[in-house]
Amino acid sequence: MKKILVPIDFSKISLNAMNYAIRLANQSNARVQLLHVCLAPGLISTNTTIALPSADQLLREGLAGLEKLKRRTLKRYPDLKIDCECISGFPIEEIQNHAEKKKADLIVMGTQGAGYLSERFFGSTATSIIGSSPVPVLAIDQKMRYRAIKRIVFACDFVETQPQVLKPLKDMAKLFGAEIFILNVVLAPIVSPTMEETLAAYKLDRSFKNLHHTFFYLHHENIVQGINDFISEYKMDMVVMIARHHSFFSRLLMEPHTKQMAFHAKVPLLALEASNN
Repeated sequence: MKKILVPIDFSKISLNAMNYAIRLANQSNARVQLLHVCLAPGLISTNTTIALPSADQLLREGLAGLEKLKRRTLKRYPDLKIDCECISGFPIEEIQNHAEKKKADLIVMGTQGAGYLSERFFGSTATSIIGSSPVPVLAIDQKMRYRAIKRIVFACDFVETQPQVLKPLKDMAKLFGAEIFILNVVLAPIVSPTMEETLAAYKLDRSFKNLHHTFFYLHHENIVQGINDFISEYKMDMVVMIARHHSFFSRLLMEPHTKQMAFHAKVPLLALEASNN
């Protein structure tokens, strides 16, 4: 992990995510990229007549705010490498484009209690960022503080996954010396796995052969609650999922209650991109 992108809208939620990213970067010796996306005046919709600042003014103020955060951070972490950039446009598109252009290895974003990304910055488009990001996304709840990751639950359906998709998970486990708990939650009573599931599980086992890992099967009438219960019972520090179309993760995102629960924001959520699947 060499580059961590942190979108900033200067809310407490995004600043908390930044603090988490800084601690993570300090431990992994990664470069931090602070990004502020401001909506150009022409993109702001309003029913009232108000005086709006110019695009140049918004960019200047945004960059000044980022530079202030950088100076404050370097006082505590003088060896940390931090870049600042302020651009105008639509936040979701610009974050994704910036991550790809700058070859970021990870996006760290803030979430609030119900699991939505900061309403001021992302509104109801949280699933758009996680589901279509070109790089993995680490979602940090507004009340969450940085701590070492020792127990990671990888919640998945046993569908064959390309090895490179799992690399961020393996890198995170190696960085912290963490144990990986591979969890499959099923709605129906547990029956014998299909040949395809058995083969996928075997390949997962081989993929994690140099890491401490264990497989778990759990029957629960609610997948999200099943994951929550597992997180609590086994004292997990992070949950990892693959943001794959028509996958376990996608089914969760389509459930209305998922946005409200969002794992009760108990632990950081690392969403792996699956563009290679």
